[in-house]
Amino acid sequence: MEPAKGFQFGGTMKKRKHVIHPSEAEVYTPPRHKNTLNYRLAGKGGIITENLEIVLGMLKKGSEAEYHCHKLSEQALFVLEGECELETHDGCKEKASPEDLMIFPKGLGHRILVTSKMFRALVIYSPKLEETDIVPIDK
Repeated sequence: MEPAKGFQFGGTMKKRKHVIHPSEAEVYTPPRHKNTLNYRLAGKGGIITENLEIVLGMLKKGSEAEYHCHKLSEQALFVLEGECELETHDGCKEKASPEDLMIFPKGLGHRILVTSKMFRALVIYSPKLEETDIVPIDK
């Protein structure tokens, strides 16, 4: 029987192989994002995957993902909590709320502004996002 999540075994945390909780994930703030905490659940950190990366993004009201695009990766963003305004470089302006899915094909510039008190979303990149794949766009 495996120990429960967070169980200290011999003074160290036992890492699970196929299951992860955000409290076990690497936490970072991506470039061109203000007041953002991302919890890397799968990909380069967390559960190792070959072709995709999954993060839990948490942002407070007024937080922003500034205009940028990804040259190599497609991005999907599934809203878990809160609301945001989305702008894309092709002139589209939309609002998103819980259970909405946003898709950004590679090369499409996008910006997100959080309009609710708290915003949480699952973010999926395929292939895995590399830091050099985040390209600033001037609006």
